[in-house]
Amino acid sequence: MNIKYFSGLLAAVLLSCPLVQAAPQERSGISLSQTRVVFDAKATSTTVGIRNYSDRPWLIRAQVMTAPGGTQSAPFMVTPPLFRLEPNSQSTVRILRQGTDVLPTDRESVFYLSFLAIPSSSKPDSDTASAVSAQVTVGIDTVIKLFYRPSGLALTPQDAAAKLTVRLQDNEVEVNNPTPYYQTLISFSLDGKPVAVREAGSMIAPFTSQRYPASGQPRQASWSVINDYGGISPSYQATISHGEAP
Repeated sequence: MNIKYFSGLLAAVLLSCPLVQAAPQERSGISLSQTRVVFDAKATSTTVGIRNYSDRPWLIRAQVMTAPGGTQSAPFMVTPPLFRLEPNSQSTVRILRQGTDVLPTDRESVFYLSFLAIPSSSKPDSDTASAVSAQVTVGIDTVIKLFYRPSGLALTPQDAAAKLTVRLQDNEVEVNNPTPYYQTLISFSLDGKPVAVREAGSMIAPFTSQRYPASGQPRQASWSVINDYGGISPSYQATISHGEAP
């Protein structure tokens, strides 16, 4: 497909229709091969598969950003950045490092891989305005996290998930992540009672902490995190400490 045509069509679409942010596996006609990317510093590139299981073509723009829905590019290049995905077909994009030498070497960094999918005209050489008005209804932006992982981190990701500590202060618990890895809680309980962590933020950055609401005097915390493959880790437990941090 002609890239100049595609760029013009994509610009027209972005001005004429709303964008919907979709879950990585939402039944919109597009699915990804994974729900997160771990980019090892030892690698020069990594790949992500994308599949169109609908009966219509899609125009795809792929890019890595510093924040979901943001405009600032990250130190990665996606190739191809623009392409047409035919009905009932699949393709692969390659992610290349581009300036990652400025990133921290003692902890992970997180970025966001975006696939903006626009329903396309079945005739790519048709008039742009006609294609937009007749074929496009909404742009769907599927975003997954990309974790850049430096070499030589002290712990394995599996060991790191067990290192979280929990402290009770007033009506909150503070979950501390003393590891160089991002930890994303998929479940968190106090004395067996689930705590809603999504609103406060379920992802805890390296060497930081996150606070969640608590009631009473809970003694035991348990949690599971999302692993490198998008699955759920084993459950971990810890005794809750009380009072100010030392």
